Formats: sequence, structure tokens, C-alpha cells
Amino acid sequence: FQMPPGAPMQGPQGLQVGPGMPYPPMPPPNPPPLVDPEAEERAERMLVEAEEHAGRHAILQVHSNPPFKPRTGNLHDKTKYRIVRLASGRVLRITNNAKYAGAIDGGAKPHLIRAKNGGYLAFKGRDGKMVFRRQVHHPGNRPYKFLYKATTSAYRVLGQELTRHMTDIARHF
Repeated sequence: FQMPPGAPMQGPQGLQVGPGMPYPPMPPPNPPPLVDPEAEERAERMLVEAEEHAGRHAILQVHSNPPFKPRTGNLHDKTKYRIVRLASGRVLRITNNAKYAGAIDGGAKPHLIRAKNGGYLAFKGRDGKMVFRRQVHHPGNRPYKFLYKATTSAYRVLGQELTRHMTDIARHF
């Protein structure tokens, strides 16, 4: 038995195929995964480890190379790092929540400092004796950029760590 020319045929899945009719849809291929799930996990651990190492380095940078004369150690102690997850990836953030960190890091113009609630400011004078004043004129200070320097150093170390890890991975291929 032969079908007349141009007559539609019953194709797979009950679709009619023939001249002027669309072909039946092809089932989507199931390609193997491009990345081995274990390799993806190792890469994730490598990235987290490199970020942690860079964050610790930033804190060490602030502690060991302060561009200012530390007096109380408060700026050292309040300098922290954290890894922030974003939709586009992760960011290593170096922060310091001391009230005066911004003035030390970014500099300060000359300004007046007044005692609160009508009290007195108390501090050691140049001769080492205690001085009490209702207000003082702060001369200002240059920007020390200690957070900028720590962040720059951390990102340099992050690049080195990622290069080291990628070299180790490449050796296994």
C-alpha cells in the first residue's frame, strides 16, 4: 500500500506530518552537566577560604602597620571584616564602627569640641597633668586612610590566594 503524494501521515506522538505541515517537536537533549558537582563544591570552598584569608590579612594590616599612633587600641579592636553575599556574587567588606573612625580614616577639618550637659572635658595636657575644659579647639587631622589601605591589601592577597588555588587545580588536569 502506498500513500498518495501530498497526503498527511500519522507521525510519532499522533502528530500529522506531511508537505506544508510542521515537523514534530524534538525532545530536548539531556546533556551531561558541564561541571562536576564535586569540583563545584571544591571551587566554592576555595573561594570562601581565599576570602577569609584576605579578611584576616586586612585586620592584621590594621594591627601591625597603623599609619597613626594608636592610643587606646579601640580602632584596632573595632576593625572587622565580613563576607557579604549579593545576587551578583560576594563582597569582602572591611569596617570599623568606632565613632571617630571616619575622622581618622578620611581626615577632619578644624572644629570645636564641647563638653556634654554643661560638664567638663578631661584629658592629660602636654605636661602630663590633668586638664579640664568646657570646650577645646581641635586642629583637625590629615586622612590616614587605614581602612582603604587594609582593603587594598586584602584584595591583593585575595588575588594571590585565588591564583594559588587555581594553579593547584590546574596541576590536577
